[in-house]
Amino acid sequence: MTTQYYSGPQYKGRLLGFVLALLLGAIGFAVFAHRARHGMADRIATLLTGRSRIGDNSASAVAEKIQHLGRLANVHYLLSNTLDSSTPLVVQGDLIAGVDLTQLTAENIRIDDSGRGIHVQLPSAQIFSTSLEVNPRAYSTSSVALVPTGQSLTPDLRARAEQRLQQSALDGGILTTAHSNAVPTVSTLLRSLGFETVEVN
Repeated sequence: MTTQYYSGPQYKGRLLGFVLALLLGAIGFAVFAHRARHGMADRIATLLTGRSRIGDNSASAVAEKIQHLGRLANVHYLLSNTLDSSTPLVVQGDLIAGVDLTQLTAENIRIDDSGRGIHVQLPSAQIFSTSLEVNPRAYSTSSVALVPTGQSLTPDLRARAEQRLQQSALDGGILTTAHSNAVPTVSTLLRSLGFETVEVN
């Protein structure tokens, strides 16, 4: 039996080729793991690297998940106001405001290159509904006490009353409050999806 030993340039050449192949393979795997963020490639990279998996973190997929939250009606105002000086009627109403997340689109979402940071621009807050009381009240001519009028609002007066109450709510910052209340809810959802840096405004 003959035993052969390799030495010299031939052996060194093979060792160098082996090391070079390992290096190129490591670089190729690193690039694959960094870019594999969707579908089967994402699952394979997650298994091989042990990284936390966000899943489909495309802007359109995230937008769809946020849209599932629907209309966040998070502010409820109970207001009382007079129509105007010429109409001494005092009307009360309930106003509900919030953010309609079904209006959010992928264009409102920006995800950084690492896939770990996200910025979401929420749709503008809005008043969802205004409900007036059944019977308005009128100022008494003999005192400052309020007495029932005993009559329903005409369509014209009702429209004016709703507009008056809505304006009072807007002046009171109802939309700002509605927007601020929506931010924690959306932020919590995004963190549950695996994002580490979350900015919602």
